[in-house]
Amino acid sequence: MTTEPDFSVSPRRDNGPADVLNAACRCSVIEVPQLRSELARLIGAGFAFEDRHAHMFSPHAVFVDRFDLDQLASVCRALHAVTRNAAYVERVLQWAPSVAREAHAIDEGVIGVDFHLTSAGPRLIEINTNPGGLMLNAYAVEAVRTCCGQVGPRPAQADDVITKALGAWLPRQGSTRRVALVDERPEEQFLYPEFLLYRRALQARGIDCTIADPSQLAWTGSDLLLSEERVDSVYNRLTDFDLSAPASFALRAAIRSGSIHISPTPRAHALFADKRNLAVLSD
Repeated sequence: MTTEPDFSVSPRRDNGPADVLNAACRCSVIEVPQLRSELARLIGAGFAFEDRHAHMFSPHAVFVDRFDLDQLASVCRALHAVTRNAAYVERVLQWAPSVAREAHAIDEGVIGVDFHLTSAGPRLIEINTNPGGLMLNAYAVEAVRTCCGQVGPRPAQADDVITKALGAWLPRQGSTRRVALVDERPEEQFLYPEFLLYRRALQARGIDCTIADPSQLAWTGSDLLLSEERVDSVYNRLTDFDLSAPASFALRAAIRSGSIHISPTPRAHALFADKRNLAVLSD
């Protein structure tokens, strides 16, 4: 006998504690220059945050009521439940690219679920399979110095969050010696500092990590190479979700071979993040 997951939550209270705090609290809870300095120290190699990163962190807090947090969790549980439903999978794969319909593991890695907080409660606006900011937020939250006493339980430490994130997209089996973190022109990306933090975290765990443009990869028919050295796993931060761009040829060939671990995969994007799926999820 199986039971359906319970997604119910209590009725929302208007003007709850978070509403009051958001209207009244103007305190700074993060010393942004200090946080930036600490992250630059962790990254090393003379890295410094540039002017274009001036607004990467906010010193102010946004408070969220427990009701809304329960709603967020409920939607996330429902999302993961429905993506395992055969009828849903069949429906959304109808408009998926061929590379996503081919049989290979989903490997969704880390899923980003974006909400707008409204007076009527949270509203889902987007699902991402290549979300940015988790690493940066882990350190930012650790740097919070609340002015409000016991607002809620302290969040997990940055190292715990990072360990779980890496565990979500590294291969579940076998050893990983070399990872390629891939994005288009990575050094020009706004979140390039996060790539460097991921590289640091992997290297601290004895795993070599190279940040690369997809065009730097080569496919031999059996191995994925970067600078003529084999890559064991790819952390895919591309927005070329079906890997159809010419620069993604090696990645597309590697994933079709079924022998290279890439996370997230085009299939994960097709099931979770294709914007057309929101109409189905809202039905």
